[in-house]
Amino acid sequence: MPLGFVRSFIACGIDQALVPRIREIQDTLKAESDSAGVKWIDPENLHFTLKFLGEIDEGIIANIREGIMGVAESASSFDLAISGLGAFPSVSRPRVIWLGTGNGKEKLRALAREIEEMSASYGIPKEGKVFVPHLTLGRVKSDHGLRGLAETIQRLASVEVGITRVSEICLMRSDLKRSGPVYTVLECVRLTKQGK
Repeated sequence: MPLGFVRSFIACGIDQALVPRIREIQDTLKAESDSAGVKWIDPENLHFTLKFLGEIDEGIIANIREGIMGVAESASSFDLAISGLGAFPSVSRPRVIWLGTGNGKEKLRALAREIEEMSASYGIPKEGKVFVPHLTLGRVKSDHGLRGLAETIQRLASVEVGITRVSEICLMRSDLKRSGPVYTVLECVRLTKQGK
């Protein structure tokens, strides 16, 4: 049976205890975005993408798994603050609404750099842009009603969500469905060293 291609990425999850707070933030935004047609992400599916691999040959999945294990062996777990609300490309023209990071973000960036180098060693192209750690809350599908949404994002710009522990990295499969992407865990590896 011939091998196919798998749409995949490497990520770390968040503490599920933070989900109710994130839902509150989404509900506040939803009240101002009905006409903007925002596609909201279920908070239980939220994750920090460390590296989007794209459509990769199933034949190198085993190599990527080994690579993740290698990164995890030399990495320490750490606390990461989730705080701040913003949008790409800008708050005035939101297309992607996100929660940002505070204390611990440099450690997350360092982990992403390790993943980037490891992935490149297996022929996966490096990103052409700087890694900006964020949790995608929703994607804006329409230009209607953006003013109220933009004002709410600005009002919540300094929102605090809480602390999550980054203690593992996961290789994920993403299957695109009409209802949205469906994520399947292919491998999760604990960060070996005990950090602060």
